[in-house]
Amino acid sequence: MSKKVDAIIQARLGSTRLPKKVLSDLNGQRLLDYVLDRLRASKYINRIIIATTDDITDSELVNYCRQEKILYYCGDTHNILSRFIATCDAYNCDKILRVCSDNPFIDSEAMDFQIRTFLSEEELDYCTYVTGAGQPVILTSLGLFVEATTAKALKKVAKLASAQKHYEHVTMFMYEHPEYFRINRIYLDKNIDAHYRFTVDYPQDIEFCTKIMNLTQDYSMKSLLTLMSTYRDLGKQNLDFSKSHLKSY
Repeated sequence: MSKKVDAIIQARLGSTRLPKKVLSDLNGQRLLDYVLDRLRASKYINRIIIATTDDITDSELVNYCRQEKILYYCGDTHNILSRFIATCDAYNCDKILRVCSDNPFIDSEAMDFQIRTFLSEEELDYCTYVTGAGQPVILTSLGLFVEATTAKALKKVAKLASAQKHYEHVTMFMYEHPEYFRINRIYLDKNIDAHYRFTVDYPQDIEFCTKIMNLTQDYSMKSLLTLMSTYRDLGKQNLDFSKSHLKSY
């Protein structure tokens, strides 16, 4: 049984809401640096690979990877599923984490528990945190978690899926069609409000995350949710903004 996974971060600079956000300044560091730091803290991650695009707009990100000696792969801009599969093939990856590049507060302890859970079952295709109601956290605003899957499962999705949304959202087909996959769901406490938002997609998110970083160095989910209840005005501001910018797939 494999004892480690490879982390693949999907990243590009062509975001329309916040261009070049992954390289934007967040309290003195690049946003992407925080993501890398969270992953490097894990004992269970072998390699970290950035899966970017072959579009000219991402040349700056490629240069960043070269300068920082970070593994990377340039693939399709719009078909993110094929980009992940090509990255797995290029680096001979088996078990992987899918990581979003705009989540500076990934909960490292929760991630390591997830990896251990994923590796404990040899034939598992997908492992994800879900809300108390069973909603995959990738569909929430939280931005504190990663997803665990395999290159084999991604290739199975590529054979079965036909909707554009399944090419853009790499694991969506898996949790929409669990009959085809072996899935382990890790349930969060039902009292956790999954509307809280700790990801970066808008300029307001940069401002909010900076406030968080000035209040604590503990970026665990427990610490962040405690802050939201302690600083009620900040928590309300976060919830109000999050609910007004809910993702729709």
